[in-house]
Amino acid sequence: MNKRTAAALLLTAAGALFAGHGLYIFAKAQLAQVLLRSAWRRTLEGAAYARPWPWADTAPVARMTIRGRDFIVLEGANGRNLAFAPSHLEQSALPGEEGNCVVSAHRDTHFTVLRDLAAGEPITIQRRDGRTFTYTVAEQRVVDKRDGWVAGDRGAPVLTLVTCWPFDGVVGGRERYVVVARLQRFARKVSISAGASVAASPSCPGQPGASLSIASSASARANDQRSTSEARCAGS
Repeated sequence: MNKRTAAALLLTAAGALFAGHGLYIFAKAQLAQVLLRSAWRRTLEGAAYARPWPWADTAPVARMTIRGRDFIVLEGANGRNLAFAPSHLEQSALPGEEGNCVVSAHRDTHFTVLRDLAAGEPITIQRRDGRTFTYTVAEQRVVDKRDGWVAGDRGAPVLTLVTCWPFDGVVGGRERYVVVARLQRFARKVSISAGASVAASPSCPGQPGASLSIASSASARANDQRSTSEARCAGS
């Protein structure tokens, strides 16, 4: 066997290895969402901590819809959770709260949908209490992973989605693709019973009579501005 043939075989084997690994990651992410949806149903039914599988040390915190695609979001943006689902940065605000709600995910699985997302498009996110909030995409930018702006205060309730950049990259790098969406000033509570109607109610954060209760810990969570700059996009 000459050197050229050996090199070709080596490159073919390496390509097959990368392709197989990529398919494994994709399949794991998709199958996990099936179990997570079951855990989310139990959450809406009142379960305090619905583990998606017996050994899980996390639980669903939200359900997010982007361009018709549903994702169950886990609490805790670490590499282990990101292998299964988009994950919420614990130090950031919860959906619907005043502050910056930060969610990270893989660029080659759940957050491939961000590639073509445009300003003005809606993102809906449902909390554990059943309230559903709508955010509108306001801006997209590429930043260094250490940039404290990612988790910083925006002066308004926002949703910040983070993934690795570029989308067609093979390995993780220093840059992150960030989408910022601003909260529309209403919320609706969705019944979990089949065929139930949807009732809308005003919930302007911070205003008298609002139906949305703003957690007093929101500002404390927002203080940890640098932690999401290291937002992991595991495995990309």
